[in-house]
Amino acid sequence: MSRSVSSPTTPELSPPARRAQRPKWLDLRLLVGVLLVLAAVITGARVVSAADDSVTVWAMTADLAAGTTLTEADIETIDVGLGEHAAAYVAAGSNPVGLTLTRDVNAGDLLPASALDEGSDLVELALSVPASNIPMSVVRGDRVGIYATGADGTPAAADSASTGATVLVVDAAAVADVSERSQGALSVGSGELQIVVRIPECAVAAILDDTADRVLTVIEVPSAARPAQDC
Repeated sequence: MSRSVSSPTTPELSPPARRAQRPKWLDLRLLVGVLLVLAAVITGARVVSAADDSVTVWAMTADLAAGTTLTEADIETIDVGLGEHAAAYVAAGSNPVGLTLTRDVNAGDLLPASALDEGSDLVELALSVPASNIPMSVVRGDRVGIYATGADGTPAAADSASTGATVLVVDAAAVADVSERSQGALSVGSGELQIVVRIPECAVAAILDDTADRVLTVIEVPSAARPAQDC
């Protein structure tokens, strides 16, 4: 009995596998993420570097005229990056309280080392002035001029060449205080208020002579004006 031999069937070939491709938008997000990380690292490095370069120095809390003696309320510490200029300013490790300013400073300014005088010859002199003759805006640290008028309407220092009704007796002096009575200062007269100014010690006698028995008037002067008169 004969058998029929069937020819082997050829298996069907599977289509070649195709690798799945990620959407291109994933590549864009990855790139942006990498850039953001790099930016954060660079920014952080700069911040750390800047912090390492910062120093703590004294800064002013108020506008003060030359001749003012510093108090604790006049200054505060601040961290700043000064680099090679750090030595020009007073470091927080030093205490400038009690020292005298040799030039005007403004609130927010760093305190320059060159603006302080350890051996000032300025003294405080309290002068009695009618309250109406002192501007309400005058406070400690301002700079003022003081004029004297004779009680009879004649100018102080009547033998001077001045022909006006008043003469300048205190020129561009720093105000140490404005009060009814100041302790520890030379005092003259019995006016309604006293203004305490810082002047050279050698000028005290002349100012007392020019203000005796005379009415005084206080005016504010610009910060650019020269400091209190020299002897």
